[in-house]
Amino acid sequence: MNMSSHDNTPQPPNPQPLMQQDDFEQFNGVRTKFGRRERRTTDKMSNNARVRNSYLKLIMEDDAVYDQLHNLVCQTSHQWQQENNANTIDQKKISKKQSKRQLTIHPRNRNSLHMTYFFAGKVLEDMTSEELQRWEYFVRKCVLEHSANDGLFSEGDYSLRFKSLVTFPPNRQNLIVAVFESSLALDDLYEKLCGVAVMEKEESKEKRKESNANDEAIASTTVDGGKDCEFPLLRELTQKQQKIREQHKSPGWIAHVTLGSLVGGSREDVRRLSEWLGNRNYADDIAVDATDDTAAFTSQPLEVTSKTSSESKDVPLTKTEKTSCLLESNIGVLGLALGGPVPGHVDIDWDFPLKL
Repeated sequence: MNMSSHDNTPQPPNPQPLMQQDDFEQFNGVRTKFGRRERRTTDKMSNNARVRNSYLKLIMEDDAVYDQLHNLVCQTSHQWQQENNANTIDQKKISKKQSKRQLTIHPRNRNSLHMTYFFAGKVLEDMTSEELQRWEYFVRKCVLEHSANDGLFSEGDYSLRFKSLVTFPPNRQNLIVAVFESSLALDDLYEKLCGVAVMEKEESKEKRKESNANDEAIASTTVDGGKDCEFPLLRELTQKQQKIREQHKSPGWIAHVTLGSLVGGSREDVRRLSEWLGNRNYADDIAVDATDDTAAFTSQPLEVTSKTSSESKDVPLTKTEKTSCLLESNIGVLGLALGGPVPGHVDIDWDFPLKL
């Protein structure tokens, strides 16, 4: 097939590692007190505090959504503490030990908030420079072809819509997260990226086409073992996650942002918190008039604040503005980027815009 001279499809890379593997020295002092202190200092200066895994994250069209989510979880924590304490005995009579047993929401740092799209764990550091560059090439090709003008999806089709706050994950429920409804384009792109992670080598595909039925069964076994696939480590990790999701009958990707941790309390307390969060019908609050103070919630509504250009302090929004920030319109997605620890033994641009 003749290719146009103006084809913008990225070409396969010619891997050029920054240094020889033997010359690359990783800092192995994390097991010492000094090393742990250095790592904590690095975490505080980064946008990925306490994160030890790598991942592809979504780049939002308006990064202020994380500011609003952080304000939301802070006020949720305060309101839960007030209402929860109101149902207990006099707080002045509660001992310090008893107070630690109460269920509290600990919001995470604003800079650590992100939306994980594709989980890569710790395998990127163990992949060779050639594997990393080939993975980057296939991911970039996948993203650009998926959002091409002549494809099924366009740039505006990649969006999210805020739904609610829930406890997460279902089996442990030790986190509070903001759950989003993802567009069909994002769901489909995720499946394509999983396909990249588990893809076979081109030579292996050709051999399987030429083989007979018996040889094909043998070749299939070899691929499952990871010998004839492009990225053995990513393939193993992705297949493991897929099996876990199948066991729990959960979708391939749940669009969510982890906002805080649940500390203390009993299972009954977590159940009450889950119900309490579920009673907040955010969708109905959009249509409520700003002058109506009783129709939306039976308790004080959760507020979202924003910063104006003329004032540096947080300015409370009106009731209609509070909900429209997160719920009334879709949140656009501009592309993907690598989050968490970045492999240091190869120089790669880890930003993947949906459009060049």
